[in-house]
Amino acid sequence: MEREFIKNVSVDSVEIPGVQTNGNVLYTLKGNRINILYPSRLTLSLLEGDEVKMAYLTGEYCAIAGNTQLSIFDAGGGHIIDNAIGDNVHPIRAIIILGDNVVYYRDKKLYTYNMVLKTSQQFIKDTFPPPYDKYFTVTLYKAGKLLGVNAGMAGSYNFSIIDLANEAVLVDNMSLSSSRIQMNGMYMYYITGKTGSWELVEYSLGQKKKKTIDSFNDLMDIGLAPEGYMYACKDGLYASEYGGKKTVIPFRYELAGTYRDMILLKYRDAWYVASMRKLLSSLNKVKERAPGLFKITDN
Repeated sequence: MEREFIKNVSVDSVEIPGVQTNGNVLYTLKGNRINILYPSRLTLSLLEGDEVKMAYLTGEYCAIAGNTQLSIFDAGGGHIIDNAIGDNVHPIRAIIILGDNVVYYRDKKLYTYNMVLKTSQQFIKDTFPPPYDKYFTVTLYKAGKLLGVNAGMAGSYNFSIIDLANEAVLVDNMSLSSSRIQMNGMYMYYITGKTGSWELVEYSLGQKKKKTIDSFNDLMDIGLAPEGYMYACKDGLYASEYGGKKTVIPFRYELAGTYRDMILLKYRDAWYVASMRKLLSSLNKVKERAPGLFKITDN
């Protein structure tokens, strides 16, 4: 039942050791080479001397980058161009592809590299600093005509949202406690708080109002999807719609991140790309037929 359930709620699976996810692709890394495993299979390399740290894939292009080097390929892995757009003082921190442009973060600013014209320029004049300067990571999110920028580390992040239609900042350096974010055209969901007192917050982009959806005394990890969320704590793994009733998952899965609008689960030696909609629906069906499975015990 454990194996059949996860196969039923998943769109695909990968059985290769060391799989990682950045929310856009599943991959493994080795030096200046990246093996993209899903949704396509590509093996790509940077020029010698720079290690791959990030990648982004669309239907037309694939971009990979290290601290200094950006390499562009077509969606089938055909090489287009290499360009040094960062340096060791101000390295590349994040990339995302928007049309024919790679938007990248360095030195607290956003820049665009046009893959047709092969030119680079600053995207907008605003800066997007992390809470602390020395060590931090950056993640870029796209939802419709919105671009999210999350900069920080270790429970302290600044999050901003840019309206791509008019290149205006809608949310400026909102304080978050996690890099886990779900964003659509109307709402964003994120984590605030500290150890022993976490909150899952819904923020209305139109009304600019916040509402606490859930609170946690114990939170090890959380994955946010459009239809709901899944979180791990010392009692196990739980799933819920936003604002709905939480249900324990009675199977031995590990939360392994998110992939686009889906949840990534590890089971035995495989990583499964799970639909949250199907998972919630299937949980309810199993609960109706076998309620005893959902009693929390030491096992």
